[in-house]
Amino acid sequence: EHLFLPHLGAMEIALGEARRIGNGDSEEVRFIPMSDSESRTFDGPQPLWPAELPKAVREVRIASLGCLTVSLALELTLFLAKPTSEVRRWLLSPATCWPWASIFCASLAWALRLLLTCARDPGYLKPNAEELEEPQPQQPNSTGVQVPLRWCKHCRLIQPRRTKHCKDCNLCVRTFDHHCFWIGGCVGEFNHPQFVLMLLVWTVVLWWHWKLLLTCTDDQVLDPISWFFHNWQVMGVIAILLVYLATAGILLAYHVYLIATAQTTWEHICRDKIDYLAPFPRTVFPFNRGFDRNVNAFFSRGRGKTPKVWRFAWQPGQPIPFNMFENEYWSCC
Repeated sequence: EHLFLPHLGAMEIALGEARRIGNGDSEEVRFIPMSDSESRTFDGPQPLWPAELPKAVREVRIASLGCLTVSLALELTLFLAKPTSEVRRWLLSPATCWPWASIFCASLAWALRLLLTCARDPGYLKPNAEELEEPQPQQPNSTGVQVPLRWCKHCRLIQPRRTKHCKDCNLCVRTFDHHCFWIGGCVGEFNHPQFVLMLLVWTVVLWWHWKLLLTCTDDQVLDPISWFFHNWQVMGVIAILLVYLATAGILLAYHVYLIATAQTTWEHICRDKIDYLAPFPRTVFPFNRGFDRNVNAFFSRGRGKTPKVWRFAWQPGQPIPFNMFENEYWSCC
């Protein structure tokens, strides 16, 4: 599956040039990487959207959204039913509290919209309908780190760098991060920024809802045991909400780390199994160009934009930059 292909058409223009050196029996194929000033035109595998996802993916998404809907319904019921609820006070005093009520409704609507639209076009690649033959592998013969591009035997195409075939969606995804059952699809090159924004919005919204739920408790009962049984409905919903809040908050912090180091979830978790990361020292993140450039590159991705052509930012022989996350003294992730 890991191939070096001497003839990649337009992909050669984007990733480098395969040149024949010598003649006769001594002829060899050598991969010549391009400089940053050269053309980055890319005409490789074609995008695919809308994509027909397997039934199992759709069913899991419906189930996960159902659980979230039930949780929100229980929460809103408590907000309206409990006399001490802050939300209920807003509704009973609209003349003075309408700004807070408006922000509450708008923030929840925005969070739900991000969740429902996040799976749209993550960067799926269109499989080749033709029964293409698997190219013969050839090893590059050049200096520096030159790792063969991968051949996907399922989609019958040459995968651009950082692309992975998702076994759940049964499609290849550009700059694959992970498959998320909450959004009902993959997180990839085109929807990863929206996914991070969604995590941020949900973290803030759930934190605010947790604070509002605390106003639904009846504090007139002083005995702790009696207080718990008197407020068991509220505590039950708070427990469910805290699970969602912890999940969103932890994922948000983790993805901030990934953005800062120019990694994906797949690359971070499966680094030792990914061929194009294997040649690099553990403390080197091959696509890391500094925090500012990493953040800029991350948020410049999106639907309708030109796909990224990824190049290694570090080559053997260059000084190994200090890595605050992975170094000889500690490893935080």
